[in-house]
Amino acid sequence: MAAPHLDEYFRVQTELVGEAAELMGDPLGYIMMLGNPTKLEEFRQAQAKKVEQLREITGKSFDHHDINSNSVLEVGESQVLFAHFVERLVQFWTNIACNDIMKAVAKKTEMIKTMIGDDPAKLKEVEDKLAEELEKARQNIIATFAERREAYTSDKAAKDAAAFAVLDKDGDGKLTKEMVVEGLTPKTDTHYLFMVALGMSTKEEVEEEKKAEAQRDLCAAGAQAGFQAAG
Repeated sequence: MAAPHLDEYFRVQTELVGEAAELMGDPLGYIMMLGNPTKLEEFRQAQAKKVEQLREITGKSFDHHDINSNSVLEVGESQVLFAHFVERLVQFWTNIACNDIMKAVAKKTEMIKTMIGDDPAKLKEVEDKLAEELEKARQNIIATFAERREAYTSDKAAKDAAAFAVLDKDGDGKLTKEMVVEGLTPKTDTHYLFMVALGMSTKEEVEEEKKAEAQRDLCAAGAQAGFQAAG
């Protein structure tokens, strides 16, 4: 289904998530950045710029789905947008999760190599076992997100209606561009509610994500305070 702006949206999302994951995957580098206000601000600005890109792209996607060209999305138009969004979201999540597990297995492989030493037979045995574990994990990831897509598809009318209600702040049965942009902007309260309504996240997952985000912010603030006190 053609939705070029949503394709672009998830390309930027991939960059946004990838940059954050790369930083968090390097604890020493992360700590060093916290001690460098300039670098920290550069990172935050880069992330904020990408979020702004997502908002601009979402606005273009709104226009693309505004078939009637009346500056609002009516129910039928929103249903098409939601379907396009879910289709790409599931693929996005699948790719991110598979890449994460591949990186984790690669790190584990390198660690085991240093423990085994120069033993080709043993190394091959370990690599084969890890490759099998990786494939099982990959298939589980694919199945998990495919189930969410199927759950949405099998109950599309109800989930679309719930998602529409989240975005329709005025309750007049029409979505403005601002409403849709807010709903597709990561980490906003509206976005979290929108994802739950579509069945793409559970309330528990949202709470866990918020707690993890708050914990990261708290740790970052603590580390910065420590650096400032030491300086």
